[in-house]
Amino acid sequence: MLHFISIVLLLFTSCGYVSAKKKKHKHKDKEFRKIKVKKKKKDEKIDYDKDIVRSKFDKDIDQMISDTLGKNYRRANVYDLYPMEIPQLKARFMSHDDEIELMDYYDYARRDLIKISQSKLLKVVKLNFDRDADWDYATIVFDKKKDKLELVVMNFKENLYQKDFAADFIEEVNDGKFPTTLVFGKKRKSINSPAIRIVDFNDESKILYFDFQSKEWELIGLNDN
Repeated sequence: MLHFISIVLLLFTSCGYVSAKKKKHKHKDKEFRKIKVKKKKKDEKIDYDKDIVRSKFDKDIDQMISDTLGKNYRRANVYDLYPMEIPQLKARFMSHDDEIELMDYYDYARRDLIKISQSKLLKVVKLNFDRDADWDYATIVFDKKKDKLELVVMNFKENLYQKDFAADFIEEVNDGKFPTTLVFGKKRKSINSPAIRIVDFNDESKILYFDFQSKEWELIGLNDN
């Protein structure tokens, strides 16, 4: 009889241990599900553009870009030129120290551009390039489909100029006044129209203007001989 009672107690104790173990595992699984974080998609990118504060002027420029160039284009911002992360393809061939140095430079360049443009959106220059009845706007745009930057000169009616952009920002020459004399290399050139300077932090700057004699856009490198 005593032997039978011992067996019953042993079975009861074992069942209780198994039950407690199951409860413990169940509780552990529940806690694990609470802290489990959904993985970010591999090619998912943070959209810094949507968080940039825009004035009425900025919104008007956005609308002009969309109406003139289409939905694949938007106004460029500092993150398009100097991103918060190094592209994987580029980082693959860099040492850790080189990555840190490049990210420091990106941070420095972004702060400089924000100061120059007074915004995280890149600067727009308003001039009457072809001297007709309409104001024109020189701005840097981002082609979302081709993932590249372009410099455009447009107004609310038409697109006047569009080329790939590989510099940093644009600014007026002589505050937009003309005629003005350009000095580049050993040459001097007088131009009779408004002009912009295309400034590159790491390369020569260039001057862009509309030539009324040739009826063509002229691009002059300031280091030309």
